[in-house]
Amino acid sequence: MAHPKVIANWKMNGSLSKIHHWLYEFQSKVDPNSKTESIFCPPTCYLSFAKNIISENRIGIYLGAQDLDFDRDFSLTGGINASMLKDIGCDFIILGHSERRSYFFEDDSILLQKLNSAVEKNLKIIFCVGETKEEKNIGVSKEIIRTQLSILKKIPSNLLLLAYEPLWAIGTGEVPHPEYIQEMHETIKDELKSLNDSEIDSPVLYGGSVNEDNAPDIIKIISVDGLLVGGASLDADNFSKIVNKITG
Repeated sequence: MAHPKVIANWKMNGSLSKIHHWLYEFQSKVDPNSKTESIFCPPTCYLSFAKNIISENRIGIYLGAQDLDFDRDFSLTGGINASMLKDIGCDFIILGHSERRSYFFEDDSILLQKLNSAVEKNLKIIFCVGETKEEKNIGVSKEIIRTQLSILKKIPSNLLLLAYEPLWAIGTGEVPHPEYIQEMHETIKDELKSLNDSEIDSPVLYGGSVNEDNAPDIIKIISVDGLLVGGASLDADNFSKIVNKITG
């Protein structure tokens, strides 16, 4: 496994003071020799502020956005496209998260346009996939994952990270058995190879109730290349402990 990646997805949380404090605490607590690549994804309105702190203090963390609007032929009130995110220093973009799929009805057509916009501006994509509890219980998890992956057929592998987030594990405290995570991650890797007729092994991160206690065991799973952290990432001390415990 290459250097593991750990993503702090803040979702709709934060303030100027919290981000200021979080970044300085992260810098002071993360092992300077850590080979883990950390990615900070605050709400869009705080990205520029966060980038200034990161740059001015040479903090070893990348910046990512939680969403974008694909380029259109007409003006879109409130829209934020890939060019704008790139302009303020974003390196990564999260796409396909289950909350965007569920609450904003983002289907494959919308997601593909967002993917193409990100690729055009050379943003690295964190593409989320995952199944519901019901889909797991009736044994169609792999079919659901393969369907979600199908729109990645022509997305350059060098711009793509996958995040496996079973919906039933997000915010519930329930984490799949290691064997199940291994099986699903292998399914994702194999499907991407098949889609693109390639032997390139795409990195796949695990997300869903990740915390400092379970992170070391999850990262030991052979097919896990990093972690997507939600609630536990809001506290810099907790997030720093996760990074330090899984350092490559």
